[in-house]
Parts: sequence; C-alpha cells; structure tokens
Amino acid sequence: MGYLRFGWTALGTFLLFIISMPILLVAWIIGHINMKARDAITMWVVRWSFKVVMVLSGVKAHISGYDNI
Repeated sequence: MGYLRFGWTALGTFLLFIISMPILLVAWIIGHINMKARDAITMWVVRWSFKVVMVLSGVKAHISGYDNI
C-alpha cells in the first residue's frame, strides 16, 4: 500500500511541476507590472500544490488554534 501512495504522490508532484511552469511564467510577466499580484499568484500555486500532494499521499490535516498563530 505504501508503494502505491508513493507512486501516486511522485506522479502527482511531477504533473504539478509541469502544470505550474506556465502559471509561474505568467506570474513572472505580471511581476514586472505588479509585484503584489505576482506574490499572490505564486503563493496560491504553492498552497494549491501542497494541498494536492497531501491528498495524493493520504494525509488528513486538522488545524486547531489557528487564531493564535
């Protein structure tokens, strides 16, 4: 079972890398005009990528005490 999760996670990470390259290229172009927009786009891509990898690897995250961070 562990090898299957690793396979899905590795494949998902590779596909996320391929998919995120055009998005990050657009963010780089937007960065010449508006740095805050570029930062927002790249943070969204990173956050989304980690969520996808967590789902593929079978991790369930429970955040408690978020208001104290």
